[in-house]
Amino acid sequence: MTSRVLAILHALVVLVTAMAITRGVAAQTAPPQAPAESTADALAAREEFRAGGRLVEQSEWAAALAAFERSLALRKHPLTVYNIGVCQRFLGRYTLAARTLRLALTRTEGGPELPELFREQAKAYIDEIDRKLARVAVTIKQSDATLAIDGRPLAPATSGGLFVAGVAPPGEGKRVPSARFEVVADPGSHVLTFQLTGHDTLEVRRDLKPGATDELTMSLTEQEAQLHIDADRAACVVRVDDVDVGLTPVTVTRPPGQHVIGVFKDGFVTYGTTVNLRPGQHMRFAAELPVERTPITKRWWFWTAAVAVVATGALVTYAVTRPEPEPPPYQSGTTGWVVPIR
Repeated sequence: MTSRVLAILHALVVLVTAMAITRGVAAQTAPPQAPAESTADALAAREEFRAGGRLVEQSEWAAALAAFERSLALRKHPLTVYNIGVCQRFLGRYTLAARTLRLALTRTEGGPELPELFREQAKAYIDEIDRKLARVAVTIKQSDATLAIDGRPLAPATSGGLFVAGVAPPGEGKRVPSARFEVVADPGSHVLTFQLTGHDTLEVRRDLKPGATDELTMSLTEQEAQLHIDADRAACVVRVDDVDVGLTPVTVTRPPGQHVIGVFKDGFVTYGTTVNLRPGQHMRFAAELPVERTPITKRWWFWTAAVAVVATGALVTYAVTRPEPEPPPYQSGTTGWVVPIR
């Protein structure tokens, strides 16, 4: 069997065992005279927990995660927290899974403790996740800039001075912690959004590999701008500062400042403009190229007709101005007489 199949089978065993233990724990810890509402919540939490287990058997990890989260909202228990972390792991949400599993290992005052079997497995999962996580070492010149990754601000790690992506609630970016810091994130594609007052928002995409460290150096006041040029006609030639950069649509990066743009296509009026780009700016525009109205003197049929007219005129002129030809001499015949014409 493949490692993924073995992992799923292991997760099933863990979850089934967890449900059995939860039932035992619930029976032992339920107060003898619990209010009716608490009893109803406990029963509903147990049903959601069981529903999550059934969904795991079908490898419906997202639906199982939602069921366990509903169960946890009704009744707090470390086994439910553990199962949430396992689901997050299988969904590839590694930073969130590691945080959840660490939370499952933390015993709350007066609350039940995660059984030893699951404590060992939670630690094993955390070690595995730590090896998979990618890191980004960020250096930024503007200490008052803000940063969000995938639409979420950074969260401080539990130790080591690191910051974690993907675990904070969705929201705007927060001020960067220092001129240089390190972020851990799930492997895969991420969008880092930098903002600085008075400057355009700058988005940087990074594809992070498992266990790898990427370097990113930023300066929002010196960053190149991005220019996306399109047109209302297909496949127009685009020229930026007298350099051909491709056919529409095309995206180019240029340093801040003034740039001359031209868009060309045979049969259409050329589009030209000048733009002033700010650091890190993303500018998009579409050029309009109306159909070219060719002057009559530039059309082929005009000159063909003109040549024909000139040729005809020359013939008429010649016919009018040519001299009258002399008549041939009269032949008087053998008798030598001539009849005069009157």
